[in-house]
This record gives sequence, structure tokens and C-alpha cells, in this order.
Amino acid sequence: MPRRKLSGGTQRTVAAFRFAMERLGRYEDSPDFAVACSGGADSLALTVLLHEQVASLGGMVTALTVDHGWVSGRKS
Repeated sequence: MPRRKLSGGTQRTVAAFRFAMERLGRYEDSPDFAVACSGGADSLALTVLLHEQVASLGGMVTALTVDHGWVSGRKS
């Protein structure tokens, strides 16, 4: 599937995320990350940003989600 062109705001968000990750320092050559996310739009967006960053370094991201049941009416 071809990638869509990112909007200016999204490009700035991606750049800011990459800058923040680079400030943390370099990990191993092919870093592997495990992240926990709620499944909401914001945590999934951050997981995608992390995936893009780590994939560019030859690594992999494993995302973990748990339905804790705290939100009533949410469908699994």
C-alpha cells in the first residue's frame, strides 16, 4: 500500500518525536521495544511513531494492549 503524504502538522509531530527519541541516546544497532498502550487514538499514534523510528534503525516494536474493563460500554 503506498504511503500517504503527511500534512505539515503531522510532519512537525514526527520530527519532534524523532528529536525526543534521539535525545534519549542511541540504543543497540537493531533495537527492539515493547510498549503498552490503551488502544486509544493517542497511544496508538505514539506506537506508530515509535514503530517508524525503530524500523528506520532496523529494529522492531511489540505493542501490548489490555482491556482493563475500566470504561463501561466499550466493546472488545
